[in-house]
Amino acid sequence: MTEIDRRAFLSVTAGAFAAAATPQDSKPALVAIPEVSLGQAGRRVARLGIGCYPIGNIAQEEEAVAVLRRAFSEGIRYVDTAPSYNNGVSERRIGIALKGFERSEFFIATKTLERTASGARKELEASLTRLNVQYIDCLQVHEVHDDWKQLNE
Repeated sequence: MTEIDRRAFLSVTAGAFAAAATPQDSKPALVAIPEVSLGQAGRRVARLGIGCYPIGNIAQEEEAVAVLRRAFSEGIRYVDTAPSYNNGVSERRIGIALKGFERSEFFIATKTLERTASGARKELEASLTRLNVQYIDCLQVHEVHDDWKQLNE
């Protein structure tokens, strides 16, 4: 694993954002986003990802998809979303934007608000449909507040 100090990370991150903000008619230089190994499985993930809550807030779907595709073309491969982000709109737009890209190149994380296995499974199936993928890489339990206290009751 290559170590990167805070200053170098911020420099690369700023460069990635600058490249993503460059008008489409110019040709920005691609920025290599530093990666780290995730856990013992050895899966490599970028240190920079895109949180997709705002994607559902963009008024025009074509514009939202264009934002995602631009991020993907600039090297963003870590995607974080949830079915609760704009009632699934975020996930659906990600699914559209992923068309034409190799699924195995992405690390997709979504979430569940459910607290039962059957509820989480049902929500996951709906997420897979909206994302138009066969699998996700990480399912997170979303908005855990005092829920953990019920485990000991």
